[in-house]
Amino acid sequence: VLFPAVISALPQHRIRGIELPPAALRAHPSDGVFDVLVVTGSAKRMLPAWSVVPIGTVRKGLLCSPKLAEKLGKGPVSPKALLDVPFLTPVYNLNGQLVASEDDCPLSPSERKSAHEVQTLACALETVADNDFVVFGPVCAARRLIDAGIIVEVPVRGWDVREECVLAVNPDRVLSRVRNTLAEALAARLVQLHP
Repeated sequence: VLFPAVISALPQHRIRGIELPPAALRAHPSDGVFDVLVVTGSAKRMLPAWSVVPIGTVRKGLLCSPKLAEKLGKGPVSPKALLDVPFLTPVYNLNGQLVASEDDCPLSPSERKSAHEVQTLACALETVADNDFVVFGPVCAARRLIDAGIIVEVPVRGWDVREECVLAVNPDRVLSRVRNTLAEALAARLVQLHP
């Protein structure tokens, strides 16, 4: 959901967008593959040589179809009510191996029922729209589907997961004016997505 803002902010550049779990992005920032990263969580300590600019906050929540939300009942629901609800789990490819990724859900992977694994949040959102599964992820990523009534956010008692979202750029490869343009555009987009 942030990629279109990058393209609009830098119309003279050719942009390549790759969606990876934050842990995978933080693990390989200096390998030369990326010039720009948009990551959640504390990237400052993991990217010491990069220029890091806070661009806002991302709120994560439990997302599912309206049909499943109705079965769960009026919220906020109890975390115990989710113990038998199948979750989609994020997974990514690490050197040919599929590795489960952390989604920062307050209900740990060992406490919840795991259904299927998906590599991208877009795939997870499309899947929960038509099935009785849930996914825990950035609410802003589901904004269009939520606004269209295809997916709903289920409030869960005691859950309020928010993470700082930062823009990190390799200062040897990205000009400061480009970084500033991107930071402004991305911050504005996050405000649109989290009114």
